[in-house]
Amino acid sequence: MNRGDLLTGRVLVNGFPRGQRWRRICAHVSQSHEEFHGLLTVLEQLRFRAELALPSKWNEVKRERVINWVLKCMDLEFVKLVSVDELSLCEKRRLSIALALVGLPRILLLDEPDDGVVAWRALELMKALRRITQQRQMTTIITAKQLRESIIPLIDRLLLLAKGSTVFYGKFSDAVDYFERRLGLSIPGKGDNPLTCMLDAVSCIDCRRDPNHVERIHREWDAFAFENQLYRTNYPSVLLDGILCY
Repeated sequence: MNRGDLLTGRVLVNGFPRGQRWRRICAHVSQSHEEFHGLLTVLEQLRFRAELALPSKWNEVKRERVINWVLKCMDLEFVKLVSVDELSLCEKRRLSIALALVGLPRILLLDEPDDGVVAWRALELMKALRRITQQRQMTTIITAKQLRESIIPLIDRLLLLAKGSTVFYGKFSDAVDYFERRLGLSIPGKGDNPLTCMLDAVSCIDCRRDPNHVERIHREWDAFAFENQLYRTNYPSVLLDGILCY
């Protein structure tokens, strides 16, 4: 997929077109911090968002309970009275997620929440998202930049794309088997990062040597998905109450 390409098709939620209910159950966290007001404190930001996102019939006690839960989950309790302009980049990332969580969504979409965050903090953030996902029985979809081997146990499903199209979707353990048996690639063992190897395999690194490299991987996945009844219109609905990383 290239810039300027015309995209067509439909986006369905559980087989139905998106409606007003989609906006109520889904929250998106972008890479920018444009939703912040720099002069407000973390607590004031969350209270303002809670007024907009939570049911109007809820009283202040119920709203405060949700806000305190979000502050604890995102490890923001010790900076709740600090203005946004004084926060570090990592704290702003966590505040972005907190603002999305305060509406109690069932589906959470995060665009590279680990971008610009030191490695150990990125891992802690993934662990926190895992805990929240399980507690709330929600679906979390993440595009991740720091694909460390340590995040593998935190992922329920892995979606790999090449030029905008799917080249794998499923459990990580199935991904290793698929790449080795179907594509004939050797996935490194302990000590190496298998996720990096998979990304290299589906990228355009080999395109100079084989111009049809990505197209061949697309054909292999389409054939595999058809054989296993995982075709494009079905497999996105497989993920329920878990973390999808792509």
